[in-house]
Amino acid sequence: QRDQVQLIAIPAAVNVVATYPIAPVADSAQLELARAFADFVVSPTGQAILEKYGFDHVQP
Repeated sequence: QRDQVQLIAIPAAVNVVATYPIAPVADSAQLELARAFADFVVSPTGQAILEKYGFDHVQP
């Protein structure tokens, strides 16, 4: 399906860079699982997955 995607250059003056914060919620019913997921995202494996899909590296 990549051959169906067209890249369009966006001038820096009008480009909006999105950020996606991540943090476990303190009173989560699955706090340990949430922590494990956040840890995975900032791990080398998680970073490689993010990079593969065009995301920048996470700043832990």
